[in-house]
Amino acid sequence: MAEPEESSSTAILPAGEDLRLDEVLALLKVQGQRETAAGEAIKYLSSELDVLKRQQSAGFVRPLLLDLLRALDRMESDLAQAPNSQLEEYHDEILEALQRFEVTAIEEAADEFNPELHLAVRTVAAESAPDDLRVAQVLRKGYRHKRVVLRPVEVSIYKFRPASPAANS
Repeated sequence: MAEPEESSSTAILPAGEDLRLDEVLALLKVQGQRETAAGEAIKYLSSELDVLKRQQSAGFVRPLLLDLLRALDRMESDLAQAPNSQLEEYHDEILEALQRFEVTAIEEAADEFNPELHLAVRTVAAESAPDDLRVAQVLRKGYRHKRVVLRPVEVSIYKFRPASPAANS
């Protein structure tokens, strides 16, 4: 006895159900969109995990790095007052050690105040409104550990205060 031939398009469907080609294409499109969304979600979560790892590793070594930066500041201050070749060697060794730990000075232009990189510790009167919130002077270097700000650049900024109308009369 010969078996009835089954069409390959209906072999996976329950008896009596047929899908048209456009329905199959629509189902495949929806499945593709789901896979794309899942891939994007995985990329996003992976990047968030990388950020958390960097922040956590910075948290463990941060106190040590900040102590080294304070020692470096004192050395630079002492060297500015009285050059000393031995102290200069120690200074250079600490700088090299910090670089091995991926600690770098923040070198961005210090003209515009950037709250992500700068810490305003002092204000200076500005003569005009365009100077408002511009960096007047860098007071202490800032540093990054990898891409995370370890210590912001300490600056004084210009602050514009318009003359009050009562002062003009």
